[in-house]
Amino acid sequence: MKNVIFFCAVTILLSLCLPARLAFAQDKHEKPLQKVDQLEKVKLIEYLNLNDETNVKLLSKRKEFKARIRNSYKAIDSLIVELEGYDGTNDKQNPAIKKCIEEYQRIELQIMKNRQEYINSLYEILTPQQVGKYIVFEKKFKKEIQDFIFKGREKNHKGE
Repeated sequence: MKNVIFFCAVTILLSLCLPARLAFAQDKHEKPLQKVDQLEKVKLIEYLNLNDETNVKLLSKRKEFKARIRNSYKAIDSLIVELEGYDGTNDKQNPAIKKCIEEYQRIELQIMKNRQEYINSLYEILTPQQVGKYIVFEKKFKKEIQDFIFKGREKNHKGE
C-alpha cells in the first residue's frame, strides 16, 4: 500500500512542476492539482482516523474552503497579469496600478481571513486535538510536496 501511495505521489508531484499560475489554470492544467488534492484527502483521512460521518463533514467543509481559496488565487493571477501589462513609462502616479496593488492586498488579507474562519469552523466537527492534528498534517504535507519538487528540480539542474 505504501508503495502504491509513494508511486502515486511521485507521479503527481512530477506533474506539478508547472508555475503556480498555471496550477490554477483551467482545462488540462487543473488535473495535476486535482491529483495532489486527492492524495492529500487520502492521507488526511488516514492521519486523522475519523469515522465516516465526520470524514464526510470535514471533506465537505474542506472542499468549500479550497474553492474559495482557488477563486481568490485566480483573481490574484488576473491582477498580476494586469500589473505585468504596465510598461513603466509615465506610471509613477498611475491610479490603475495603485488600484491593482490595493486589490491584491485586499485579496491576500481575505485569503488569511478565510483560512482563519475555516480553521475555527473545524471545531464544529472536530475536537481541539483533531484540529491540531489537522494543522500539523497540512504543514507536513505542504513541506513534503515542496521538498519533492525541489529535489526534482535539483536533479534536473544537475543533469544539464
